[in-house]
Amino acid sequence: MTFYYRPTVTDAFASIQYIMTKANFGWLIRSVHRWSASMMVLMMVLHVFRVYLTGGFKKPRELTWVTGVVLAVLTASMPCGNDSSGITTFTTMMLSSGKSLGHMVPNAGGTA
Repeated sequence: MTFYYRPTVTDAFASIQYIMTKANFGWLIRSVHRWSASMMVLMMVLHVFRVYLTGGFKKPRELTWVTGVVLAVLTASMPCGNDSSGITTFTTMMLSSGKSLGHMVPNAGGTA
């Protein structure tokens, strides 16, 4: 996909169409990538529930829990910057809602 995708405003959609219709197995690679990303988020959510229900965040695993929270935030924020069609309305909405969520955290988001 890296060889065929052109991340410019004028060529992005046409290059995605080319990948999906004419590149060898481009439709398969793009679909597997999308489904894998969705499955990763689903597995992360299930893992968070399991850790919560089994108490895996209690002593002596606090550092492991903090590391997991950082990785969960990074995983949840990946769609904000990796939208393959450029800056869209959806991307703008996600970034603005993330910014407003930051203002809700005490001592982290500034003044609301």
